[in-house]
Amino acid sequence: MNNLIKQAKQFVMSSFPRNSQAGDGIDYSYISFSNKALQYREVLPQTLSELQNEGFLTLENRLTEKGFTYLFPTNIENLKENFFNFLNICHISRGHIVNARLFNINFLLKLNTQDREDFFNIVLPDLVSSGYLEEINGQLYVAKIG
Repeated sequence: MNNLIKQAKQFVMSSFPRNSQAGDGIDYSYISFSNKALQYREVLPQTLSELQNEGFLTLENRLTEKGFTYLFPTNIENLKENFFNFLNICHISRGHIVNARLFNINFLLKLNTQDREDFFNIVLPDLVSSGYLEEINGQLYVAKIG
């Protein structure tokens, strides 16, 4: 039974989409009616109660900051590596403009809410200050490759 509740917790927490934020509610239709939900139906009330007691959900079954951080941990080095992989995959090299459309489609849309915030607040300024990127006339240029 303990293992089933542990799996049910993972199932409930995985029901939050990538663009979730603290304060977002559970997708009840997903956790109630998906094929996977059937195996957790009996332990769902206990599962939600435990997630609330552990601080991952509020009493209204909304995602807390702790739950958000659990789902989307900050990993700045991974974000940098993913950005350099994006440049490589899109064949963007030294002296090239970072195409905004490609950047949005092939990089930003794949990030969760926290990663997007961290990219713009931490990673991008760091890449500019360390000389990897330059901003000229509102466009980003690759100055050197990492």
